[in-house]
Formats: sequence, C-alpha cells, structure tokens
Amino acid sequence: MTADGSAAYAAAAHYRRAGSPPGGDRVPVLMLHGLGGDLNQLWPYADSDESRLRLAPDLRAHGGTDLIGTDSAFTFDGMADDVTALLDRLELPSVIVVGMSMGAAIAVRMALREAERVRGLVLIRPAWLDRPRPANLEPLVSIGELLRSAGREDGRERFVASAHYQRIRDESPAAAASLLGQFDAPHAVERAGRLIGMPASTPFDTLEELRRIEVATAVVAAPGDPQHPAEFASAWAEQIPDAQLSVVPRRDADPDGYHRAISAVVAVRITSDLDAGRDDRGVR
Repeated sequence: MTADGSAAYAAAAHYRRAGSPPGGDRVPVLMLHGLGGDLNQLWPYADSDESRLRLAPDLRAHGGTDLIGTDSAFTFDGMADDVTALLDRLELPSVIVVGMSMGAAIAVRMALREAERVRGLVLIRPAWLDRPRPANLEPLVSIGELLRSAGREDGRERFVASAHYQRIRDESPAAAASLLGQFDAPHAVERAGRLIGMPASTPFDTLEELRRIEVATAVVAAPGDPQHPAEFASAWAEQIPDAQLSVVPRRDADPDGYHRAISAVVAVRITSDLDAGRDDRGVR
C-alpha cells in the first residue's frame, strides 16, 4: 500500500454523515458526487428519514479531503478502492449508492467488482461510456491542462476564449457556469490532475458488462446537458437488467423542476424496491 493509497484516503476522508446506525432493513445510503464537485452536490437529495444512515464523502482531491496523491490514483479502480476502504473503516458492509456523473461511474465500478456490497443503484447523469476521453469531457481535460500550464486567472481567460467554452455556453449556460467554477474550486491548481486523469479512465471495458449488475437500478437522464448526454443514460439503462430510466427537466429551462425531479427519483427508488436491496425486481 503506497502512502497515497486507499488506506490513506480512508483515514483522511472528509465526509458528512446523518441518521441512525445501520440495522434491520434500513440499508445505508452512500452519495457520491461528480468530478470537481463535493459532498454538497448530492446532499440536498438525501432522504431526510433519520432512521436511515446517509453518508456523503468528499472524494480524493475534492472538497474537504486534502489527500491528492499521484496522478495514477485518478482512475475508476482507484476511486472505487478509496470508497471501499472508507466503508470498511466505517464498518458498512453494504450500501445503496446514489451517484452523479463521476460518482455514478464509481458506483457502477463498485457494483461490478463487489456485487455483495452494493444493494441498489441510483445513477444520475452518466458521463462515461466505454472509451477514454469522450468528447463531452474534453472541456474538463482542457481546464486541467490550463490550470497546470497557466494557473487560475490566465487559464480561465484562455478557456473562455476557446471553442469548447463557447459551444457549451451556447448550448447550456448552466453547464458553462459549472465549468468555469473549476477555476475557482479550492486548490484548483494542485488538484488539476483529477480533471485530466478521470476522463482518461473508464468504469467498464464494454457496455455489455453492465448486464452483470443484479441489483435494482434507477438511471436519470437530463436533456440539454452537453457534459452528460442523455443518450449515455439511455445506453446504461438499456444494458442494466430491468433498470428504470427517468428523464428530468432541462436544468437551464427549469432548474427548480430539475432538482425536484431528481429528489423524487432518489426518494422513490430508495424507499421502494431499492430498500434493503430487494431481489424482487417485479415491483417497479
């Protein structure tokens, strides 16, 4: 185990935790944020039922987790190792995983590697398929490279002038604002490797691997999001057996409706057939 490995992450991880300790049928919920985000990204969607444990960690080099490590740590296997080590430290043998973007891909990687640990999935706005550095994530790679070569201010100025930014701004101002936020994120320059490394990794080698997932799964698609193409969510839902696909309102057109719809999907899926990781897939 290297000094910046998963054991170091488990010891250093910053996280938010609420609700009662796990017990009975109340399977804990693990909430995994997206690339460049933090635990606050998904916490508003957490079930407020205090009888269920909810856990939202800041992943490596995100939010309040200071550990960065080497660039080689930024792969889906590396991130899954980190999360598994944290769950072991907290003595959580199984969880329902709610993941957004990168968090959704980490959740899938965990489900493929450790089927007994993942009891249910809510996968929000997938951004990866089975090829590294997909076009939708190239703007993040560009930001990471600009942060390293030009720093925050000059990097931001160059990015705003780029075709990447102008195309996304025209398609989705919300997505464009999110990208610009990467320049203002804590320790953005020091953590630039996350924006370069994660898009170069994939959560699975082929889409067909998703057919091995055997837990109840909800997939959320958001139209009009250039970084999270709705067709990626459809592709995941088509491969995962019996997955339910939900399409939420466009974030730019109806931000409140967008957030309400995601909250509803998470709440419904956790409290119905995802609860306790039921094997009865007929209840939908």
